[in-house]
Amino acid sequence: MTVEESKKTPHPSFWDSVSSYALVVGGMVHDLRNALDPISGYTGLWEMDISTMDIPEEDRREYLHNAAEVFRAIKQCAAIADSLLAISRPFYKDDSDLVLHTNIGQVLADTPRSHFREGTKLAVRFRVRGSIPVLALPRPIFDVIIRELVRNSLEAARRVGRDATLSLSLSYFHEDCLLKIVAKDTGPGFPKEPGDGTPSEQPGTGLFFLREIANRLGGWLAWKNDPRGGARIEVALVAGEGT
Repeated sequence: MTVEESKKTPHPSFWDSVSSYALVVGGMVHDLRNALDPISGYTGLWEMDISTMDIPEEDRREYLHNAAEVFRAIKQCAAIADSLLAISRPFYKDDSDLVLHTNIGQVLADTPRSHFREGTKLAVRFRVRGSIPVLALPRPIFDVIIRELVRNSLEAARRVGRDATLSLSLSYFHEDCLLKIVAKDTGPGFPKEPGDGTPSEQPGTGLFFLREIANRLGGWLAWKNDPRGGARIEVALVAGEGT
């Protein structure tokens, strides 16, 4: 099989192992596979069948580098899948709706306040506006969102070689069952696309990743470069209150 032929063959989705699990939020069933499938798309797992590819000798070095990146992505996805399996329960068990609860305060407490990449430091600050209840969504969803917001700001700071600060503000709107996370950093902002001056939101980028998760959970993603410097990202998603 050639490289081009292998790219036409979808990689088996690791989400098959969790597709029988679901969670109930506000009376609506959210399939874990549908909610977090962007993770597998984000890493591009379907692009290569690394066990059967016929790699030309002149392309082998580049292929090995790309394969290493894919392996790292697979490892990260597998860890998320393992976390989901560990806390998931079949829904409608014993004629009662079971939900998965997350304490946002614990998520923030477990998030490091300093992150480093190639000599660049990102300081993270949290602000919770009002009270946020225990939410009826699995913790890995929130861990992934926070991790991606941190990664985006750290990578931006690394590109220009200077330290930065990321401020995360969280608010919960009880009437709408809506959690809003606003991330504002002091970095260089998003790279501009030629012609329209807007940040990139191509498939595989962090913005695409966050938008897919937010949309699939009934929310939205908004972003812009602040005229005073830095970037602003707003992630909102529907998250019912746990009991």
